Amino acid sequence: MKVSNKIVFSLFIFTLVGCATYQLKVSEGRRHIENRQFAKAAEVLKSLALQESDDQLVYLLDYATALQIAGEYKESNKAFMAADVIAEESDYHRISRIGGSLLLSEGMVQYKGDPFEKVTINAMMAINFLMMENYDSALVEAKRINTKLGKYETDGRKRYDQ
Repeated sequence: MKVSNKIVFSLFIFTLVGCATYQLKVSEGRRHIENRQFAKAAEVLKSLALQESDDQLVYLLDYATALQIAGEYKESNKAFMAADVIAEESDYHRISRIGGSLLLSEGMVQYKGDPFEKVTINAMMAINFLMMENYDSALVEAKRINTKLGKYETDGRKRYDQ
């Protein structure tokens, strides 16, 4: 095997072994949700949500939702706010990561969320504020939804993106 083939083979093995899939990582938390053990699900998902990674946004969304259905509205909003920050960061990606994603996997680029997910974050936060009877903050989130939808329309997004 040539040196270049060894490098490619090593990278391939590293990618297979080093990267557990998202579904595998959240399966225990999802089982707890299915069994209506919402607090336990949030506990299991917390470590994934708080760990910086390329998939932190999706883990935060799962964690925040588990907290919400467990009735932990304040903590849920903290997680949704952290998700909102990640989702709204600029879409700047390091050149090496984009190059690596072209060669190896799309998973090397940090997930920033689809437009519908970005709007859903604010909708879920509004629900949490309503559950806490904080109507002014719920109204702020509703206005943020309208602002985002207006921006998507201005940016020329397709109707289904909204």
